[in-house]
Amino acid sequence: VGLTKQTVAKAFYIFDGTAGTPTFGDSFNCSTLTDVATGNFTPNWTNVMGSVNYSHTTNSENLSALNASSTHLTGSSRLFVINDSGSAQDRAITNGCTHGDLA
Repeated sequence: VGLTKQTVAKAFYIFDGTAGTPTFGDSFNCSTLTDVATGNFTPNWTNVMGSVNYSHTTNSENLSALNASSTHLTGSSRLFVINDSGSAQDRAITNGCTHGDLA
């Protein structure tokens, strides 16, 4: 099956959440990264999504508990990095990928 515009990722990113001012190490369709609080970040999309009904997954190094993307907006997605004890935590490697339709 060939890749079509419906199947390819519309955004991805990787960043160091422990940096004083986290910025993307690499990204696609991401304009800025907002550090809201410990373990709480908002990647902002360069090209907005067509609706809030998209899939955004996030992962972080050596972390088994992660609640990603509790808030979807067409221009951004909020993510929360949570350790095994349920506490918010910044991690050196945090990455994410978004699938859906662009506006």
